[in-house]
Amino acid sequence: ASGSGDCITVAGGQGKGDGPKQLNQPWGGVALAADGDFIVTDTHNHRIQRCPASGSGECITVAGGQGEGDGPQQFHYPHGLALALDGDFIVTDRYNHRIQQCPASGSGDCITVAGGQGKGDGPKQLNQPWGGVALAADGDFIVTDTHNHRIQRCPASGSGECITVAG
Repeated sequence: ASGSGDCITVAGGQGKGDGPKQLNQPWGGVALAADGDFIVTDTHNHRIQRCPASGSGECITVAGGQGEGDGPQQFHYPHGLALALDGDFIVTDRYNHRIQQCPASGSGDCITVAGGQGKGDGPKQLNQPWGGVALAADGDFIVTDTHNHRIQRCPASGSGECITVAG
């Protein structure tokens, strides 16, 4: 932040791949953890990476990384990312049509907190949520339900129905 206009690489930079210093099309999900580390959706590696705030050192997989799929430690093109009030990772899982909440500790399974009922436009369904996800003041999830052309507000509890707030 010297104002020189020069950027520095803080994650990846070692070419396309799945190594600890590589990313494969990180399509927009990035957040800052409380300690300053970068949390990144590594979209084409179907994983979430935690990278040191210093920009030096290796990133570690904190969610996913077990191939493309719909299991509790799998994603099918994760995109959007936000941090819950407790530091957990909230991830839009595009082709699984769901929102996953993953433990901030990086250990344990992710749970589906919205969607996950197949592709559709019902109150418990999403259709390729590949844009953003944000948290409302009360902790509810605000989700871009991309192919349904709407914005959904989904309960932070992970139970109940989402409601359309725009679109």
